[in-house]
Amino acid sequence: MSSSAAQPCPLCLLLPPSDPVTVPCGHRFCRSCLSTRWSRGSDQSRSCPQCRVSFGTDPGLAQGFGAVSLNPAPSAPPLDFEHATFDICSVRPGGNDGERLLSETGIILAQQISQKESELRQLHLSMKDFPRAVKAALKDSSWIFSELQDFVERRRLEVKELIQAQEEAELTRAENQLQRLERDVAALRGREAELQKLAQSPDTGLVAQVCDSFRRPVSGSSPVVNPHVSFGPVRKALMDLKQQLESVYLQELPTVTAAVTSVSMLQTEPPNKGACDSAPVPALDRRDDLLQYLRPVSVDPFSAHRELSLSEGSRVVRRWGELHLYPDHHERFDGWTQALSHEG
Repeated sequence: MSSSAAQPCPLCLLLPPSDPVTVPCGHRFCRSCLSTRWSRGSDQSRSCPQCRVSFGTDPGLAQGFGAVSLNPAPSAPPLDFEHATFDICSVRPGGNDGERLLSETGIILAQQISQKESELRQLHLSMKDFPRAVKAALKDSSWIFSELQDFVERRRLEVKELIQAQEEAELTRAENQLQRLERDVAALRGREAELQKLAQSPDTGLVAQVCDSFRRPVSGSSPVVNPHVSFGPVRKALMDLKQQLESVYLQELPTVTAAVTSVSMLQTEPPNKGACDSAPVPALDRRDDLLQYLRPVSVDPFSAHRELSLSEGSRVVRRWGELHLYPDHHERFDGWTQALSHEG
């Protein structure tokens, strides 16, 4: 096909022109388009709709894409694309491959534009909501660490009170023992004075009797004084606790870090909609449908809030509104009345 045959009709842009005809100047049109254009004219003269060259009342037309003997006229003013029946959106399905390709490409571009505009709106909304999510996360983080600080502070005060109570108890015991020893010393000194007086007595029997009684202890056995008293074991126990807490934090820190870095407004890979759509959705309309997913669970007693009461092998949890004296544990809930399960 020649280069001229690859040109669309200047009036309706159909490629190739339908039932093409060539005017003497060399321009080609659809026969129906050219006839409609000439029929709208006010005079009987005919001219090329593209270059405005006049041909008289009955110009000779060449059929198809054959060459004409006349040379094409020089370029004229810009083409007037007005057409009585042409609509740029009405592409006939029976057109050629080029027309169909243009139509399909236009549809694809429209879909891509719609998708990108939807993504743009979603991104604007996400960027608007993200600062609020960050503010909420910072608030939650501050509250949790504040609760943790309060927990550690309460434990510090408990240990302080425990040490002070031990101090008071031991000082009381030592004071009582001190008074007892002072009485024993006074009694022994009294025996020593009487023994000196008996040294001048000629009664050997009396001397023997007194000496026998003085040899017996003035009181029962006494506790042995610890010359190396120290709270060193307490310090060691607290240092071990500190190291354990630091170890737990370092073990859980990667989990916290991963949770923070997983928060993203943009997904690197979109979800597989086909897999989600093809997955069967179970019917959960009846109680029997739900019971098939029932699994027995047991509650971790070290995580249960102190208002929760566990029974039946830690499988039943009730809230009575009173605090239980559960031992302290780093997994125990202090704020929320909750508990963890072993199976979770």
